[in-house]
Amino acid sequence: MSDSIRVLADQVYEGAGITSDDTEVDERFIYDLIGNQRALWLSREINKGYLAHEALNQDLTCLDMELADPGECCDPALNCKVLRTVLEIPQPLLANSRAMITRVGPLNKFSKSFNIIPYSRVPYFGSGKFNKNAVYAVYLNDRIYLVSKNEDVNFIEKINVRGIWEDPLLIGTYTDCGPNPCWTVDDDYPLSRKMWAEHIKQYVIDEVQRKRMVKQDTENDSQDESIGSQKR
Repeated sequence: MSDSIRVLADQVYEGAGITSDDTEVDERFIYDLIGNQRALWLSREINKGYLAHEALNQDLTCLDMELADPGECCDPALNCKVLRTVLEIPQPLLANSRAMITRVGPLNKFSKSFNIIPYSRVPYFGSGKFNKNAVYAVYLNDRIYLVSKNEDVNFIEKINVRGIWEDPLLIGTYTDCGPNPCWTVDDDYPLSRKMWAEHIKQYVIDEVQRKRMVKQDTENDSQDESIGSQKR
């Protein structure tokens, strides 16, 4: 579906007529431009009703959980058991008035996932005959909360969270249950080649060229001022 972000950056360098060794435009600047435009265009397309391709998702593969004060996310009178992720998670993409978190569940991705509900529905969770022992996931205060009336929820130690994230690079700052990062810049970047070619690539090239020109103009002005002061 896509190339690595390093490959995309190389295409930008080539299109802008500069080399990756050019210190005037560092790679991180290009990564940020790509990421900002990706978030903008994905939100637009999803808001228009287009389905988000599965390849746009990235996994936080192994997040530790901790006990949380029920008052943080639900009325203590509901007698709910509450866990939350130890770490804050990256900002999910916002589209169609919701956070694009697509799965919260056990580490085994083939296991049944937890029901994701908005915070506004927490007062009503587990009120039905058949769902009173279900586990619900809530995105709140940059964390994932698990709420349930079933005490077994307290035994959940780790979870997997899958979603479309505003900044895909941040997923690389998290690890699996070992030392390996969840994502690297050499992995496929969650952006379709079509969207890259039609909406983003030329914009990024233009911005890179503009940044170079501004810096060169500033340097030329400084040189002119220096020469002028020497003549005086």
